[in-house]
Amino acid sequence: MNRIVPYTSKGFLRVSVFSAQGAYPIEGASVYITGADPQNRDVVQTLSTDQSGKTPTMEVPAPPAQDSEVPGNIRPYAAYDIQVTAPGYYIHQALAVPVFAGVVSMQPCEMIPKSLYISDQVFPRGVNEIDESRIEPFDDEIQ
Repeated sequence: MNRIVPYTSKGFLRVSVFSAQGAYPIEGASVYITGADPQNRDVVQTLSTDQSGKTPTMEVPAPPAQDSEVPGNIRPYAAYDIQVTAPGYYIHQALAVPVFAGVVSMQPCEMIPKSLYISDQVFPRGVNEIDESRIEPFDDEIQ
């Protein structure tokens, strides 16, 4: 079991929000960051993305770098949970994102767009009548 060690150092976290496999940055997305460890549960931040789909770099508590040099069960990074929302997209969550002391952790968040159509408009239900006078015979002879 991991010992609870106070976080006496600082790490950095920046979130990049996009769609279409990175081709479309999402401006104005809301990014909620919360601590996932007992030592950082009080860390709660709400940020917005800029026109490039990125948040400002946020300074967050992290365990000292020298903890990674000590054998044992001390985890050398802090964990943060991230939730991203944007109009027209499904909610994205990234859980237990690691942040090391003195390092900028970049977290990519690919958003999935919601459908622009109501299913009844795309696939109408009920009886669909076909105007048979508009049906033309198919000429399967290759010309």
